[in-house]
Amino acid sequence: MRTSMNSMKPAPKPSRHHARGFSLPELLVVLATLAVLAAVVLPVVVTARGKSRQEQCVNNLRQVTGAVLMYARDHKDTLPLLRPGTQKNTWWHYKELVRSYNGLIGVSSPRDKVFACPNDRGYDEAGPFCQNSKFDFGSYVFNGVNLPGMLGSPGARIGEFN
Repeated sequence: MRTSMNSMKPAPKPSRHHARGFSLPELLVVLATLAVLAAVVLPVVVTARGKSRQEQCVNNLRQVTGAVLMYARDHKDTLPLLRPGTQKNTWWHYKELVRSYNGLIGVSSPRDKVFACPNDRGYDEAGPFCQNSKFDFGSYVFNGVNLPGMLGSPGARIGEFN
């Protein structure tokens, strides 16, 4: 059997001018595709994160409310009221009276996560309220209006609210 010389030739080598990788139009298509995917996925991720933070906040408020109600039951159905002459503000410092009902012991601190809203940003202070001792390291306030003639909850009995 005879073989021709043409069939024994090695395959041609790729030319030097044929570059490997993406051409500019191909690269632009890939970047455009990635941008579209990011535009579709990013809102979904942001929405999921927001819902998670909202769920955490609602969970925290349930625990804080439970602590306030347990405090009231132990004090003749009376909501927290700071003693007269106390220099602190009931809006924030009700936490000192109810925190033990959430299993927190010792002094208030930024580690008291049940009193910290995940969306707490503060406003006129540097940083979130839950990181500031001025606000007793808490994000959630108690209806602390305690002035004559004003409807407020400090010291009120639970049955007074309908």
